[in-house]
Amino acid sequence: MSDKGGPPNPNGSKGAPDHQEKVNELVGKAKGEAQAGETVESNKQVKGLDSTRRPDAQIVDAKGQTRKVFEAERRPNSQRNKQREAEYKKLKVDNETHPVK
Repeated sequence: MSDKGGPPNPNGSKGAPDHQEKVNELVGKAKGEAQAGETVESNKQVKGLDSTRRPDAQIVDAKGQTRKVFEAERRPNSQRNKQREAEYKKLKVDNETHPVK
């Protein structure tokens, strides 16, 4: 048992309250950009592409394939984030990363 007390991530997989607030903003932004027949999903696996990533928000086209993803990132210049953006580029998925402040 850890001496720190409490779980390793007290906010769970969805992140801290400020991150969740940013995700809600991004879902709204995605809904504003979605076209007729498209849906917006949050924290679901990328659709129709060879990826297991779960973007914070994504626009899924009428064919059921992810068209654009939105990520809220506390450290946008981190190696982890750069790898994620490189994967989206390789998959040819438009993506936006927004800093959490």
